[in-house]
Amino acid sequence: MHKRIGFVLASIHTGSSKGFWSDLAVLSKEHGDALFVFPGGRLECQDEFEFLRNEIYDLANAKNLDGLVSWGSSLGGSISISQVEKFHDRFQDLPFVTYSLKRPGHPNIGFDAYGGMQALVTHMILHHGAKRLAFLRGPGNHEGARLRYKAYVDALSQCHIPFDANLVSDPVAWEDGAKALSQLVDERHLKPGKDFDTLLCSSDMMMFSAGKVLEGMGISIPGDLRLAGFNDSEESLLLECPCTTVRMPVEEMASLSYYQLLDLIDNPRGSDNDTLLPAPLVIRRSCGCPDSLGGEEIARAKFSGNREAFVSWLEERFPGYPVREVVASGDPRMLERTLRAYLQHGGDTLLADEAIGWYERYISGSEQGIALPVAPSEGFRRPGKRLRHADAVTEDQLAEERAPLLAQHRLHRVHLHHPSSRCGHHRLLPGAAPGCREPSGGRV
Repeated sequence: MHKRIGFVLASIHTGSSKGFWSDLAVLSKEHGDALFVFPGGRLECQDEFEFLRNEIYDLANAKNLDGLVSWGSSLGGSISISQVEKFHDRFQDLPFVTYSLKRPGHPNIGFDAYGGMQALVTHMILHHGAKRLAFLRGPGNHEGARLRYKAYVDALSQCHIPFDANLVSDPVAWEDGAKALSQLVDERHLKPGKDFDTLLCSSDMMMFSAGKVLEGMGISIPGDLRLAGFNDSEESLLLECPCTTVRMPVEEMASLSYYQLLDLIDNPRGSDNDTLLPAPLVIRRSCGCPDSLGGEEIARAKFSGNREAFVSWLEERFPGYPVREVVASGDPRMLERTLRAYLQHGGDTLLADEAIGWYERYISGSEQGIALPVAPSEGFRRPGKRLRHADAVTEDQLAEERAPLLAQHRLHRVHLHHPSSRCGHHRLLPGAAPGCREPSGGRV
């Protein structure tokens, strides 16, 4: 029987929200279910009268829905976390799963925000020699923002760098990165590149907003200032320099929540186990690294004569795609078709270019000249945006080439993300960056 699935979140048009609702829509379509999206804004938020949209949440009820997914943490920012938790009491008559906001008796899907930010800060310090790291804080009433800030403070201490409150902005809304930067530059008279050599932002939306101001000031990134964000949303690719960030595992969270919800609908007394997913570091150019590994010497040491290491790297960067089979075939055309499917799904052209480069240098043993919609050289010169479907390949090519690849991709995703293979209560899944760990008592 087809299910009526609801999705409650603040918005659908910025940051990671675009990935969440679209991934759930794909899953609903594949299973013949109906998805109803309720983008009702942050609770009681006065900015631009956002609170007026809150009334839409009244429609998310047992009369209209069979089950619900709530991105609980997205609803906060203007009210306390406890108030957001209490808001979810209205859904008690429904089976529901939350993102990053645990409610008793209901599964919660989270990600290791603390470990991801910790890995980012230590990368800047240990790999690039950063000494003066400024930080733009997210909303004060947001648990994820609090964890990211705590990780920043703790990582400085672990690396024996003194904490300087003058380098930290007051808490601001996710869209107010420019405002937070203005506090450092205009109110405190700090000079980017001189008074701080690195700017870390609590989200990619904040980073984009602040980055546009920095570009307008003539600040070269990363030449004058290192810049990094968090979430790996599209905003991380919209500045002149593609930005280093931390990946929020949106696709995995959407898939896990969907299958857990289906289980709850069929078995209301099912498990309420929670899942904590890793948030890996995504290295691009804004930190000063020439590639995601940190340079040619690191790639040579990692991949030269070690096919298995290359396959493991591909599996980490392209989860769900049949990369092991592709490399085992030795056929560069299979790699080309796989990467085309990846790009068609909104993949990162820089990462696709890089995969081709390492394959040609260290695996195939010769320059195969693998053809992508954007050649590697062009991609490295102009890496500013993700490729859209129309830019990538024609419909005829996709009809012929995509079907077997996506069939394997879909089967692999179901195997990885179905609740039968999910982890236990508050357990970190494998794959976190080295040095990442969940803080004691932490909740995301």
